[in-house]
Order: sequence, then C-alpha cells, then structure tokens
Amino acid sequence: FLFDVEVINEADAYLEQGRKAFLDGDLDSAERALLKAVKMDDTHAEACRSSSARVGVLRGTPLPAGWVGKSWANHQGARLATGCLLSAGRGRLAHITGPADREAVILRRVGMVATLAEHGIELPANRVLYGEWSEGWGREAVGPLLKTDPDVDGIFCGSDIIACLAVVRGNLR
Repeated sequence: FLFDVEVINEADAYLEQGRKAFLDGDLDSAERALLKAVKMDDTHAEACRSSSARVGVLRGTPLPAGWVGKSWANHQGARLATGCLLSAGRGRLAHITGPADREAVILRRVGMVATLAEHGIELPANRVLYGEWSEGWGREAVGPLLKTDPDVDGIFCGSDIIACLAVVRGNLR
C-alpha cells in the first residue's frame, strides 16, 4: 500500500493516525483519518513511513528537461508503483483509476504500461477500470474486477483515495 499524499499542517497527524489504524487492523478508523488527510492539499508531506512491507514511500528523480512537474510526477509515480508491485512478485496487475479523459489518468496509465512492457507483460483492457475521483470508486471497482478476473494479484490505483478505499473496503492484502 503506497502513499504519495499532498497535505498541509495538521494533515500529517491524520496520516500518522491512519497509518497506525491501518496497521492495527482498525480499517474504519484508518478510512476516516486518511479521508481527512487526502482532502487537504498544498504542500507535500512524507506519508506513512513504516518498516512494514505493506506501507511505503517511493522517492522519484528530479524533473527531466521537457517535462512539467505534475506531468512528470504522474508518469514517474506510475512507473515506480508498478515497478514496486513487480518487485514484490506481482505480475497479473490491474489499474483502477479516475476519468479516462484526464491528463493525470492518461500519464499514469502510460507509465504503468511502459513499465509492464519492459518486463514483457501486457495490461489487458479488462483490467483497467475508469471511474470518478470519488471516495466510493475504489470500493465499488474492486469487487467486480476480482469477480471477473480472479487471477489479478496486484492493483495500481490512480489516486491515494481510490487506493485507500480499495484496500479498506475491498478487503485486499
């Protein structure tokens, strides 16, 4: 479960509270705390440092020439997260994300597909689910995805909030 959350001031406390609750198995408290933190924005904070293999923070590289900050972050973040899943032995991946026409969604999908291709893996169309940037989308998407494709062994979510609720309400490990 990887976080890259933009937060301000007191959001750090919510992230820590959510991380602890998640690791303790208190999923309702984790969901409430993480929703509060994710809804805040402006400055970047390091999120959810833990020795647990289930939670981590990925660090990217500096902005290369020709890229704009947010665009590079979306593309690179997807590549890093996908690489992390592959390194963990996951190879039958799915992608749950926001609206298909959004630049961030496109860049994240392109980054994921590029990383998979480097490892000789394709991302089948039925393993990409587009939806709203909403609190319920992660929860809503996981059930049908795993029902129609039970071989999925890893999910890259297009946002922290989608990931939180996919894990918390989808009973993923």
